Amino acid sequence: MFAVDINGNKYRVTFSHQTDSEGRYTQCFIKDNDETTVYEGVAECNPNDNYVKSKGRKIALARALQTMNLDREVRENVWNKYFSRCPKK
Repeated sequence: MFAVDINGNKYRVTFSHQTDSEGRYTQCFIKDNDETTVYEGVAECNPNDNYVKSKGRKIALARALQTMNLDREVRENVWNKYFSRCPKK
């Protein structure tokens, strides 16, 4: 979905939306230059809630970034890239 430079390394952030017998969920994959997933975040939708892809993307991206232990400035840069591709509604 978008590319971002994090601490001098280039990554590509992609999302996957799934619906199966287990429920509905969104996955965020942060991949390196070799297309290897190095970080992942998942947002599961409660069966009682409406499935909203944009909300799932935000939660999944936040969880993936959380595993990276980045400082606030770097996370802010990633979010700015995200919102330049997926404007706030």
